[in-house]
Amino acid sequence: MSRQHFLAIGVRSAAWVLIVTMWIGSGFAQAQGWETDFGSYLVGSRNAAELMNALSFTDLPSGPEAGSIVRLAAQGVLRGDGSGRFNPKAAVTREQAMTALVRLLGWDNQPIVASGNNQSMAGVSDWAARFISIAMAQGLTGDSGNKKSSGTAGAARAWYAPATREEVAAWCIRVLENTVGTGSMVGSVVLAAYSDAGAISPELKGLVQYALEFGLIEPTAPGQLNPQGQVTRSELAVMLDQLTRYLPPNQSVSWEIGVLDEQIIENEEIAGLPARSALWTMVRPGGSKAALKLSSDYQGRPLAQAVVYRQGRLFYGNVLQPGNTVRYLVQGDQTVPFIEVLPAGPVTVYGRIERIDAPTKQLVLRDDSFVAHHLLVSPTISITIDGKPASVSDLVADMEITATVIDSMVLEIAARATANYDDADPPELKVSGRVRTVDSQSLLLVLADGRTARYDINSSTQVMAQGQVSTLNAIQPGDQVQLYLPSPTSTWVRQVVVAGPAARVVDLVRGRLGSFAPRSGHIVLTDVQCLNSGVWEKAAGTMDLPLRSETTLWHESQEIDLTTAAQLTGSEVYAAISDGFGRPEALRVIIWRGQEKSYEGAIDEINPGLGLVTLPNAELILSPGAIVLKDGRLADPHGLEEGDSIQALTRRAGTSSLGLVVSVLGKEQRHFPGFTIYRGRVENVGRTAFTLTSYQTFTDGTWSSRRRRESDDLGLSRDTVIVSMLDEEPARLTLDQFRQGLWQDRYDDAEVLALTEDGDTLALALWTVRDLDAARLSRAQVVAVTEQGTPPEADGVCAVSIVLRDLADFSPAKDTWQNAGTKVELDAGRALVIKNGRAYTGEALTVGDDIVFLRRGETVVLAWVKE
Repeated sequence: MSRQHFLAIGVRSAAWVLIVTMWIGSGFAQAQGWETDFGSYLVGSRNAAELMNALSFTDLPSGPEAGSIVRLAAQGVLRGDGSGRFNPKAAVTREQAMTALVRLLGWDNQPIVASGNNQSMAGVSDWAARFISIAMAQGLTGDSGNKKSSGTAGAARAWYAPATREEVAAWCIRVLENTVGTGSMVGSVVLAAYSDAGAISPELKGLVQYALEFGLIEPTAPGQLNPQGQVTRSELAVMLDQLTRYLPPNQSVSWEIGVLDEQIIENEEIAGLPARSALWTMVRPGGSKAALKLSSDYQGRPLAQAVVYRQGRLFYGNVLQPGNTVRYLVQGDQTVPFIEVLPAGPVTVYGRIERIDAPTKQLVLRDDSFVAHHLLVSPTISITIDGKPASVSDLVADMEITATVIDSMVLEIAARATANYDDADPPELKVSGRVRTVDSQSLLLVLADGRTARYDINSSTQVMAQGQVSTLNAIQPGDQVQLYLPSPTSTWVRQVVVAGPAARVVDLVRGRLGSFAPRSGHIVLTDVQCLNSGVWEKAAGTMDLPLRSETTLWHESQEIDLTTAAQLTGSEVYAAISDGFGRPEALRVIIWRGQEKSYEGAIDEINPGLGLVTLPNAELILSPGAIVLKDGRLADPHGLEEGDSIQALTRRAGTSSLGLVVSVLGKEQRHFPGFTIYRGRVENVGRTAFTLTSYQTFTDGTWSSRRRRESDDLGLSRDTVIVSMLDEEPARLTLDQFRQGLWQDRYDDAEVLALTEDGDTLALALWTVRDLDAARLSRAQVVAVTEQGTPPEADGVCAVSIVLRDLADFSPAKDTWQNAGTKVELDAGRALVIKNGRAYTGEALTVGDDIVFLRRGETVVLAWVKE
């Protein structure tokens, strides 16, 4: 990996400071009359556009590590590859990791000390030699460079070799030893608890133990550290980001926290250009204040602006709102190039001090639910004990405290001198939130306060969906879930309970905002239309929509409250609604003005961080409040994938376009997720398996073009549903009857439609040859089910008809879903149905089921009910 992966953003020159001072002079004069106790005056960066481009990575992870990457890149410690990618999974070399560490500390401008140890400088690239020399002089490598190596791990390895987890962790601890000291926190981490602790280099064991204590290195799996594993760029970002929290500010850059209080909007002229400036008051820990001025031209282009990272997306300062809690980067010339809007403001935590270490500012507080909070003490903290002023050194273990916390930083502590806690077993921990991503090993949850957290799942994790035991396939992005963890310190999920239809979107409606009382908790829409298979249809003259507690309202790119919304009467509104509790309720509302334009197509590229969606015929920027619908769930841009077939609704105003709604219509390779569908002639039938010859599989929305000679064994069991369509009336068969049919040569003119999961057959149906030739893939929602009589015999199948709405057929040629009618009635009596991971026949379908199905004409052949 080349040197271009790492970059330091330079400090502005003194001349620019003078120019900025002249630009903002009038604004600050006004501020002085408005508020006189500002501790500092800050301005946005003149290079905000360049920084926005540098941070706009197209491959950011969807988890909390994305924030670490963006913060380190904003500080100039890390950068992308020059083509818009960060390559988070790429391995880091030793010299790249050490260069990033030196730049993080601001040591890159220090004079070079000549090294007398050529062995320690072995394999150093020319560009990295300066940084490695500085690191050695500071003792980060465990070798000063002026003496022979004493067996330090990695000393004989070339610097262009991949960095290991243990050595990067050791370097970070040596940084703390050189700056703030490591205190006396070690003791709670026992390396023997890790099965691979013996793989740690002996001379680094103490440092790795410190790194675990400081949270600089995390287990890669339960009971495993993988100390000799390679460090990826994403892991390096997380380690350095955690290290930053312990470091004192340096002269060139510092991170600070504050709450936006008020703003004054000014129209002025900057460098001869008309400009619009926002002068913010920020309240910092301890109550001191700072002023921040951010300026753009009238077209919204940045002049002296900051890049704002909010909810995983990048914006400029126009999205900031009073009350936002922010973490911001201050450069040495008092410019602010980057601001992160934190998901939650100050919170109050009650509990008992478990450990406290004054030199490293670390505090471990265990609350009343036995959850451990690993916190850092603010340099400006206010402490009282029994109402009397105190200092950090007065705090001791077991002391009961009430702590005010922002982003894991303790701002205020009120303590009592004694504590009385009953010893109790840690209770089971419950966590609720919305699923952002999920796979077979983990799920990423968006918590109620906007934070994200990743949890481990596996085959032992129990899944409950709609009151029944289900599989991991029942968990989809956008689902509201409750997780049950065996203890407050566990990351493994014992049980996942997926919310039922009440938490899902049933309709997307639009209308005009009518008059309503803000305190009612409702909004009123007039001239309401409902989106049905891509077509707006008249729904109601007036609709009263209650808002749930978690519902958010947006005015284009700004989140607003009901009081503000009430002032926008007459504006256009999109609303995602649910009727799970017997009445329509709004899950998300976006209010806008302008001209609507619709786009359809498969996503070519998606950048969730920017909300950038590229279609074959358009490129869209999504509003931060955009309604993203996928599989009947309210998702976010991180739930979109390349290849998703979507319909996007945008607001057109002049030359600008803003994506307001994205509805995912489907994705061909996931029409029947986790299942394989076969079609072929019966060759052999045994007691526990059967095989097919001249068979095809269903992929990409159609049957494979080539028939294959012989299938693998397809498992059979007593739970396999077998239905014959060879006679006038469909009939259920037993395994013995299925075998006898082969011996009796009944399948000479028949072929099997079989659905399998991991090689086991859930259901199969016998059809006359060529009956399945015209089968097409469709999707819809069931709105009515009618059973026509009872089976004439015990082995018969009920005649079932279903009424569907929002019918769409998949076009393999166009790779998209196409509207096929608003309401249709189909025969489902001959259908195999997969529901909640089990096989049934058509009578298992119920009102409200969202289904993907194969049909021949008006007959449903196979249906999968989305979980």
